[in-house]
Amino acid sequence: ISGEISDRIAALHDELGSWLEVADFLGGVAEHIGTEWASGDCSVIEEHIATSRLYSAVRAVAEAFEVPDDAPVCALATLSGEQHALGIALAELCVRSEGLNTVWIGVDTPVDLLISHLREYKEKTFADVTRGELDLGGLGGADGTEEASAEPSALAGRLKALYGERVADVRGSRRLTDSPACLVGAEDDPGIQMRRILEAAGQAVPPSHPTLEINPDHPLVQRLEAAEGDRFEDLAWVVLDQASLSAGGELEDPGAYLDRVNRLLVELTA
Repeated sequence: ISGEISDRIAALHDELGSWLEVADFLGGVAEHIGTEWASGDCSVIEEHIATSRLYSAVRAVAEAFEVPDDAPVCALATLSGEQHALGIALAELCVRSEGLNTVWIGVDTPVDLLISHLREYKEKTFADVTRGELDLGGLGGADGTEEASAEPSALAGRLKALYGERVADVRGSRRLTDSPACLVGAEDDPGIQMRRILEAAGQAVPPSHPTLEINPDHPLVQRLEAAEGDRFEDLAWVVLDQASLSAGGELEDPGAYLDRVNRLLVELTA
């Protein structure tokens, strides 16, 4: 059946005139299959069979192109959270039709793994914004200055004293605009997804002690700075837990997190 679909794809190229147009058309087909499943017009098994056959046919067509061994190589991958490979196969179809070789990094690829291999493009160096200090190169406010200070503050000191060894440091952020806080790993620290991959492979991974960056312009951080006592502790732990969740981590104590959120909601609605 995949062979028949491959023949149909080749005929589609004759009709549309370019492999890019073919890839766009097949992307629409895949989207239609997903819509049919979402609306209940086909079962999940039928959806999987249809996309699997389409994927196999696209790959067969792409691999049929004769590409020199010394041709430039294009790396193909999807980012973390994307498990579907059909999009990569469609990209491969276009890339190989232009005379380039391809290497599959795979689906659900951790960003830190991509950054470690793809370091620059057109003399622009890539940087993982979830690691280390961030140099914005003059970007920031309307006048080109960085709006948030990375200098230690009284709030940062209070938070570090509360968190203890949960974080390596607390500092103001130059990378945040809408979020109250984020966790930033060290330059040589594997990301959360990479840590999970290594642990699943049975490899020992050292404990992670990220830095918490806070956005001093965010209303929640401003409320936190003015809070005292139990309210300060509740807000502080919620901010840290939310930063961990936003980074793809897991809560150390989900029950305690819910208790704190509930207390804050009761106080808010009282």
